[in-house]
Amino acid sequence: MLYQARSLIEPFIAKLVAMDPDVEKLGDFKTRFQHVAQSSFADTGEDLDSEFHTYLASCTKNKYLCRMEENLLSKCRLVRVVSSRSIKERAEQSNEEHLAIIDALLKQDGTEAAKAVLRHLEKTIEGYQSVLESFNLFDV
Repeated sequence: MLYQARSLIEPFIAKLVAMDPDVEKLGDFKTRFQHVAQSSFADTGEDLDSEFHTYLASCTKNKYLCRMEENLLSKCRLVRVVSSRSIKERAEQSNEEHLAIIDALLKQDGTEAAKAVLRHLEKTIEGYQSVLESFNLFDV
């Protein structure tokens, strides 16, 4: 359920951001994701993930979307703590997914950005689903 909510909100956010992207800031995020992909520090990538999604929400200048996104991301941090968050393969995939989102935003392609966000969330769900089910904690 958590990722259903993100799947509804984040593609919309991406479409809004794609209308007038901050090329410099997105370029900075792109560089940082590329750097994280080359490092072995999974926690850095997770922090960057939250920072990136929070930044995108802030670009909408919609305080309600920002609050919803911050709330959802705080719940996602709990999921990460419970799950095996240091799986290198998933971290690498996640970085590639973020780079695809950034590339679509830089092209001002809202449709592709929304699709990239959904692909990212679907892969994230797949990665966490089995771990969460084994702990029987809550629905993602």
